[in-house]
Amino acid sequence: MDDLVTEVLINGVAIPIGVAVLFATFFSWCLGPVPGGRIASAAIGVAFLAGYSALFTWPDFPPVSSGQKLVFIVLAGVVVGAVIDLIKSPALLKYLAIILWPAAIIGWLGWRQITNLTFETGVTLGLLFVAAVFMLDRLANWGTRPSHASVVLLVASIGASFIAFIGASGSLSQSYAILAASAGGFLLCNWPKPRFTFGTAALMAGGGAFLGLATSIVLFSEVHLISFALLLLVFLAPAGAQKLPWQHSPALGPIMVGVVGAIPVIVGTAVAIIIAGDSFELPF
Repeated sequence: MDDLVTEVLINGVAIPIGVAVLFATFFSWCLGPVPGGRIASAAIGVAFLAGYSALFTWPDFPPVSSGQKLVFIVLAGVVVGAVIDLIKSPALLKYLAIILWPAAIIGWLGWRQITNLTFETGVTLGLLFVAAVFMLDRLANWGTRPSHASVVLLVASIGASFIAFIGASGSLSQSYAILAASAGGFLLCNWPKPRFTFGTAALMAGGGAFLGLATSIVLFSEVHLISFALLLLVFLAPAGAQKLPWQHSPALGPIMVGVVGAIPVIVGTAVAIIIAGDSFELPF
């Protein structure tokens, strides 16, 4: 158990944090503060790929499982998102990405369900798509304050990791922990003073990773969906934080967002534990 915890902490947490900080700084240093700052958020996706590869190894191509496909979803998000960020007027492409990217992710991961569609599955996929568009739209909206968007992705990923762990899905829990660390590393570059934008690369790679893992949870796991659905409220945390003191402070504002976002995480985790009942035991 100690060796497993150490491996997760190093490969799944320390490496993504370090890579996110390194690449965000690297992009800005190589391309200059303006174009480099536009694509610096691609560091979230690069960090996730580094952490995933260190913990699970790089998958073969063509990918077969949902976990293997996730790697290529994030890779595509990094490349396509960075290209969009380098275009001078990427607003239209960003909004198209908010609609088309969730459809592509859900369609690829859930193509077997789509080809054997039932009414129940159709409703599930439809609700998943609506939730996915909502999450990406909120991340794009909070992206005007990059530290806020990073906190939302960080807190939501931590909550998803907890709930997946309670639902006995270790690989999904570890993958969400990698994403949380990647978002946290980028947050370190934007706190206490914002330096880089939370661009389309972060939206498609980081948001795409979250959605890909969420799709796997909904379609392929035994994770309790009621508790997982509560995490949607995390994406409204910056709006709720506007009622709190210091919300305009570059240093304290993100902390207020994290405090508000932690509420649905705590509630969702508690609901998951209650639903799991005697089947859930702490590993210590």
